[in-house]
Amino acid sequence: MSVLVNSGNPLNATLPPSLVSITNLALDLGLSPKKKLFDVDTYIPITYIPANKLFVDKEFQRLVIMSFIKGAKEFDGTMARPLYVFLRPNGEYAVADGQHTTILGILYTTQGGELPLPCQVIEHPKNFTEQQCIDVEAVKFGKLNKNRRNVTKIDQLRANIALKDETALEILEALVDMGVHVENLGDSDGPEVFGYDKLMEAHKTYGLSCVRKSIHLYRKIQKDNRFKWNGIDKPLNGGLIGGLSAVFYLMDGQFIGGAAKKDALNEYLEDYLG
Repeated sequence: MSVLVNSGNPLNATLPPSLVSITNLALDLGLSPKKKLFDVDTYIPITYIPANKLFVDKEFQRLVIMSFIKGAKEFDGTMARPLYVFLRPNGEYAVADGQHTTILGILYTTQGGELPLPCQVIEHPKNFTEQQCIDVEAVKFGKLNKNRRNVTKIDQLRANIALKDETALEILEALVDMGVHVENLGDSDGPEVFGYDKLMEAHKTYGLSCVRKSIHLYRKIQKDNRFKWNGIDKPLNGGLIGGLSAVFYLMDGQFIGGAAKKDALNEYLEDYLG
């Protein structure tokens, strides 16, 4: 491994006002962690692999963020960090982290699948089963995502699903039961919902039945040409789902009177909500 020497400013040199030595910054933190000798040979070298030689485990397919892919507009090589790749015993390269970079390279360049991508490759032991490979890759995926800054709740949910976290899997099951998906997590055949927190709050507070009723009504209104406030192709609003769920909860709980009042409220919701 080559290391840069005799270049840059020494610690006692005069730096321009816009720069500060990271070494000084670290020492000035006043921390005294236990140190140990680091083996620089454990760094993973960069290997360039054509995009069409890269695969992703089926469990990770649902983790693709469509909005990110659509919004990219181009593949920017200066922003492409190395992919984290595992070489499985069968000779296939499985991407544990970096499938979005790979997809962008394939879709937004004329090279497509022939585009070489920078990869850090770890080789699984030759005696590993497929499931052992999947487990190791999922753990690495989870750790990589947990260590990142500005991780959204959905990003964290993805990481926890990969780690087989029980709570995360229950949330995923709830999304499937509701018949919706949030950034491709949940029922991929159902509508997308924008507003994860409000959606899950409605599920917890009012229950699955009320949420499903509200989603059914919401989609019915979307298809009604009389109403223009939300087109059929737009994601459902989690806050509105919560509001409608509250109404159905009141109706189901006998809080608003007899059948006549319920029928009147149902009619109002279906005919005048728009």
